[in-house]
Parts: sequence; C-alpha cells; structure tokens
Amino acid sequence: MSLFKNFTFSESRGSYLQLRGEFFNVWNHTQLDPTQVSTSTTAGNFGAITGSHDPRAIQLALKLYF
Repeated sequence: MSLFKNFTFSESRGSYLQLRGEFFNVWNHTQLDPTQVSTSTTAGNFGAITGSHDPRAIQLALKLYF
C-alpha cells in the first residue's frame, strides 16, 4: 500500500516535491516461508514450515521532480 502527496514549486517549470509512504505487509499477517521446511525424517516436526517472512515494514521517501 502506498500514499503519495505532491507539493508544487512553480507552475511554469512543472517541478514538484513528492512525499511517499510505502507500507509492506500492512495488515501484519503471518506469511509462512515455504523454503524453511523441516526435512529431517527423524524429527517430530517433519514437513512443518519452521520460518516466516519479515513482519510489517514502512518506507518513507522524498522525490524531487524537475
């Protein structure tokens, strides 16, 4: 999910500053990692997914268009 807001400097040149907010895994649901599966046949958790991806991440940025 992303949010953007543009701030105009001058109408004649068309330059503006953009404030951006980007959100990854917004709802913070667990995302299991299928590459981390227990493959030891003698283990009690054989075949179980033992890892997950990173939780929610937020990225903020400023972009200058000129």
